[in-house]
Amino acid sequence: HYIYLIKHFKEEKMIDKDDNPIFLNDFLDYSLTILNKSPNSIKEYNYDIAHFLKFIKHRFRLAKVDIKEIKTISIDDMDLDIIKKITIEDIHAFLAYLKNNFNSQATTLARKASSIRIFFHYLCNKSKIKVKKLICK
Repeated sequence: HYIYLIKHFKEEKMIDKDDNPIFLNDFLDYSLTILNKSPNSIKEYNYDIAHFLKFIKHRFRLAKVDIKEIKTISIDDMDLDIIKKITIEDIHAFLAYLKNNFNSQATTLARKASSIRIFFHYLCNKSKIKVKKLICK
């Protein structure tokens, strides 16, 4: 079943795992297999978290692109040391960026916030990172 879903992802070009850092791929695999999330949920997690990580690279000045070009940033080279520096304020800044630049509605912002929360819960529970309690709660 798992191999079928991965094959399905590749055929649909829903997720290109080569573009992701390994910790994001680990999270997606965990969500697919252990949490039994649907292929659509996995696709949305990938999209939301990849966009967030691109924003973080821009915010932390690790990529020198205009804010309107954030989606062009590569994240495959990100490591957990960058993730450990993320604060709740960075998450709020990402949500504000979405609202200001894409006129994202409340439901979209809630889904993105939920994706980020689930991602951080995974990282904290799997002891991949130790961050401030505000993010891991």
